[in-house]
Amino acid sequence: MSPSVLRTFFPVALDELMPFDGRLASAIRVASVCALTTMLFMVYGIPLVAIGCYLVIFVMKPNISGSMLMAIGIIVLASLIIWLMLWAVQMTIDRPVLRMAMLAFFSFLFLYLGVASKVGEAGSILALVMAFVISMIGQIPLGEIATRAVLYAWLMAVVPMGVLLAFTLTFAPSPGKILRNNLAQRMQRIAEQLDLEANPAAWLAPLRQGNADIAITMLFVKVFAVLPRAEIARLQQTVNASYMVAAAAQVAQRNGIQTAAHPALAAYCRALSEAIQNGQPFPAPPAQLQAPLPAEAQALEPLQQHLLCFPAQPVLAFHEQVVQPKEGFLNPDVKTNRLYSQYALKATFCAIACYVVYTALQWQDIHTALITCYVVALSTTGETVHKLSLRILGCLIGASFGMLSIFFVIPYIHSIGALMVLVFAVTLVAGWVASGSERSAYAGVQIGLAFLLTVLQGFGPEVTLDAAMDRIAGILLGNCMMYIVFTRVWPVSAGQAAAEQLNALAAKFKLLLDQPVATAQTSNDLQRLLPKLQAVRDQLMMNDYEPLSMRRSDEDMAAMQQAADQLENLYLQTAFATQGSISESKKQGAAQLSHQLAILAQPSS
Repeated sequence: MSPSVLRTFFPVALDELMPFDGRLASAIRVASVCALTTMLFMVYGIPLVAIGCYLVIFVMKPNISGSMLMAIGIIVLASLIIWLMLWAVQMTIDRPVLRMAMLAFFSFLFLYLGVASKVGEAGSILALVMAFVISMIGQIPLGEIATRAVLYAWLMAVVPMGVLLAFTLTFAPSPGKILRNNLAQRMQRIAEQLDLEANPAAWLAPLRQGNADIAITMLFVKVFAVLPRAEIARLQQTVNASYMVAAAAQVAQRNGIQTAAHPALAAYCRALSEAIQNGQPFPAPPAQLQAPLPAEAQALEPLQQHLLCFPAQPVLAFHEQVVQPKEGFLNPDVKTNRLYSQYALKATFCAIACYVVYTALQWQDIHTALITCYVVALSTTGETVHKLSLRILGCLIGASFGMLSIFFVIPYIHSIGALMVLVFAVTLVAGWVASGSERSAYAGVQIGLAFLLTVLQGFGPEVTLDAAMDRIAGILLGNCMMYIVFTRVWPVSAGQAAAEQLNALAAKFKLLLDQPVATAQTSNDLQRLLPKLQAVRDQLMMNDYEPLSMRRSDEDMAAMQQAADQLENLYLQTAFATQGSISESKKQGAAQLSHQLAILAQPSS
């Protein structure tokens, strides 16, 4: 970890903990669901309440629709793999070697699917559940009891997700209302930008985020028919059209374009915002916008054309819209990218090594080492070390909360209601931290997990410190194992990965500029390209967490950051250029940028 990380720790931490719209509500939802889950586990005698609440903190995000969709996915997948777990119990109850082989197989399978397919984060959760259940089989010698333990493991995953769904559907804002608010706010901010009330840089962050969050909410609204079908059709068109309007407004400000047409464009954006907010049909564009722009305002034609994509009477039938090519279940590079299998192998090896260590020592209470291997593993070394740091920090904070509770609070707890209040209070803090950005969110997850593992060990609050010390020891063991393996075996440098991604994007863009469809293709892909560049910027930030031998130089990092900004500007300018008007200077600039990044992407650089 570089000294710059330590120097900027407190300013960054304070910035990450600042409130934003919806953060308190998200934290309250997390705390409420954890408290209700604790009550159900205690009343019905379901074991592993700490892991159940961990799933809640892990799954619940500020994006309500995404949280509910993931909860539904976990319930479905857990209900399917329960049959695999029952079969695994019968096959390995008295065969330790086969048990180890099965743990390795399912761990590798789900970790691999987590990075190489649409399964995503749910893959690591399923790998954790399967590995944890298989690792516990050796402690349960009787087949019938082991089968019951597997059913309890299924309840451990399903009950928290069921509580999450019930609570969110009852008390959280409707996804339809959230979708309206998000799109209405987007149009309002575009109007402010056109009126020069907003700094051009202020719109870069939401533009770089793309449509991913809104698309998830849109998917939930469509699948569950939350809004009338006609309104869903309007909002479906608005998601893409509003993004392109925002990007066009950004280009206009970057190029210093200010004409007499700006007030009319801003006024129409505000009218669209009001219509979206109220669920009304879009107003027809004013005559001034439908007429050809004057010569001095021709640069605003892309913005005008995208605004005219908002029809007064939208198409009602979904099948009449243009059908986009569908992506497969597996990633396109699944056959050629060996990093997927290497990642799954490394994480699986760490998990098995930890399992062997605490089994040989007959120290089952440090099983958090096994859990650590699944919740910390990420693709690059920098990302993994960053998450390790957050896990250690969160572990110490959460365990401290747990110890203080054992000394000063738990002796006075005599009912489930009082225990729920304690769980609510601490998970409220954990939920607040967990709702932040990726730079700090996992620390919140770990605060909640460490506290719950310390305080809740049976069917009531824990009153000894042995559990807390064992859990911390397990987490540190898992962290050490992950650090050693991920920095020594097939290490993947975050800076190197960022350079290769930038090089691939620049090379592809350079070839595209020579094609007659360059403008149309870039325009269609803009909402995918800008978030990709932002992901590269996030990857560059992980360089400081890598070992010195793997860390890229400051000069390389500055060059890659500048290249990302240049490539972003080329994307925006090309997407809104007149067809066939891409200048030779832009093509030469793209070629030079591609050559520079090709050099940076070489491992020896």
